[in-house]
Amino acid sequence: MALVALLTAGALPACAPFGRSEPAPDPSASCVEAPKEPLPGTAGSGEAAPDGGGLRVTESGVSFVPSGGGTPDTASLGVMVENTSEYAAYRTLIRFEVTDESGTAIATGTGSEALVLEVPLILPGAQVGVGTAAYLDEGMTVTEATQVTTHFGATTWVAANDAPAVAIETKHDSITMTEVESGSGYIDYQMTSPYCQGLVSRGVSSIFRDSSGKIVGGAVISDRGRIYCTAGTTEQTMNATYTIPDGIDESATSTYPYCDFSMEPTTPRPTIVPFN
Repeated sequence: MALVALLTAGALPACAPFGRSEPAPDPSASCVEAPKEPLPGTAGSGEAAPDGGGLRVTESGVSFVPSGGGTPDTASLGVMVENTSEYAAYRTLIRFEVTDESGTAIATGTGSEALVLEVPLILPGAQVGVGTAAYLDEGMTVTEATQVTTHFGATTWVAANDAPAVAIETKHDSITMTEVESGSGYIDYQMTSPYCQGLVSRGVSSIFRDSSGKIVGGAVISDRGRIYCTAGTTEQTMNATYTIPDGIDESATSTYPYCDFSMEPTTPRPTIVPFN
């Protein structure tokens, strides 16, 4: 089960997500009101929180996914990011670089924009999965020597005691592979949000592991709106294209909805625009 924790404060207006009815909150249950605006805090780098902690990578992995013809081959990658500080990291820019044994970047062309993501919130002590994929440059492949370097960019550090934390939970259901596209399929999972209203989606990311538990890849979709961050318990589906490696342990798949409190970015907008 994956947990995605978020801070709480004021209320968001209710909105039905793209034709899917919003689950009505149970009056007997205690749901959480969310902030109306982006969280205030101290601008800084993701590597250095005000208390000396910061963000770090605890696990990473990358695999080769053949295209099957018609499109370039893909590097599927995933990392687990931990917040070692006592501050929440809000809207953290994360950039990946995939390199060969000589240190040369091998995924720099079409599709490389998916190597820059923004994670809405990483709470103190929490770990969040960040998975994605990028087309490999012509003639390039992924070997045991291939490296994934994670660069933490701008973030806003929010004092954790400003509001309590709640968790959005996900539980993996299944992966249905497609026969038409190599390394592609539908990831079904259950999401439970304790918020009274739907939040704003900044996309969804999944992490793939092998039978030993090692990360072997990841996937991301950049869909916005509320469809992936609805209130209550909902069944969700994520479409992963050219990014699911062979030989994964399907049951070990974890999925992370990136839920934000506002569609508007913080100011100033980062010079590097994230994929999501």
